[in-house]
Amino acid sequence: MPRSSLPVLWQIFYTGAATRFVGPSNDWNAILARVESHPDEVKYEDDLYHRRFLHCLLKPDVHPPEELLIKVIQAHPEALAVPDWMGQLSLHKVVRKCLSVDVLKCVLDTYPKAAAYRDRGGALPLHLVSCYRDDGVDYVRMLVEAYSDASVMTNLNGWSLWNHVNDRWVYTEGWSNSQKEKAFEIWKVLLHARFTTRHRRDNHLTFSPLYTVLQDEHGSSFQSPYLRSKILKEFVDGAMFRPNPYDTCLSLAIKYTDLSWGEGLKNIYEAFPGAAIVAGKNKFYPFQIAATDPTCDLDSVFILFKAWVGKYKLCESSLVSTEDVSKIVEKLNRRVFGLMIENAYLKKENAYLKETYQGKLCTC
Repeated sequence: MPRSSLPVLWQIFYTGAATRFVGPSNDWNAILARVESHPDEVKYEDDLYHRRFLHCLLKPDVHPPEELLIKVIQAHPEALAVPDWMGQLSLHKVVRKCLSVDVLKCVLDTYPKAAAYRDRGGALPLHLVSCYRDDGVDYVRMLVEAYSDASVMTNLNGWSLWNHVNDRWVYTEGWSNSQKEKAFEIWKVLLHARFTTRHRRDNHLTFSPLYTVLQDEHGSSFQSPYLRSKILKEFVDGAMFRPNPYDTCLSLAIKYTDLSWGEGLKNIYEAFPGAAIVAGKNKFYPFQIAATDPTCDLDSVFILFKAWVGKYKLCESSLVSTEDVSKIVEKLNRRVFGLMIENAYLKKENAYLKETYQGKLCTC
């Protein structure tokens, strides 16, 4: 297409031969002045690529001033609803190019439905957020406020930003403390958004970070040592939270994580010792859940066992040895207790149990 047939705004933007587009101009002052004086020219659609002027400004190799982007959006808001050849809206481009929060706010305020639009790869704008950017927390917060369902949705490959944030904790050796803190803030925003989305109809439920990451997320975030320590440091006081009579954070932590006594179960127990005597829906107490879980360490089993025994006064001292089993079993449900005794993991460690716990005080 001859360049002379294009609107003046486009002629200023494009440079090169008269018969084809070669590259964009960097004369942003002239382009901005033309947009202000002739705003209708931004609505033109080129015949070659069927692009609007906004699409041209958001190309990867084009870096216009943000003032110009906002002016073009205001002059032609309809362009925000038009996808490019990749099926991406302008919001996808804004997120991918890591533009400022001001540009993001302008797009979301003008066309909030863009936050729920998938490109050809099934990616929502939230999936494209970089966790490394300084304002990543604000980006994530604004996008989930516009469309909270994105926090629990994945692309066509089954990937989501939540997976990205959790997976990255495994590789934090080279991260600065500032980067870790920013990523942790993104983690908290996503966790709350996922809770809100899943329990939208349960208005009576209260958000508790520790309970949510254990119950709703099945403890997935505890796989990272750094993230585990942050959760236990900031949210362990929420161990008392119980939306129902059965599930406690202690029982959920034993069920869904591989935490040992020293790595976190002790913290959760000490925040709410009463959890040791709360039976779940299957009538299992925490020490029984721990005993029938081959990933749970022996210290957790016996310390929780002692706490249960002490509550129900099944022995006079706080000492629990293997010799006490014959007495205690008479007080317990034989079927449930049998699962603990017959567990292959405990049978294999029988010699260790006798040596460690018989006639000695547990190190709790």
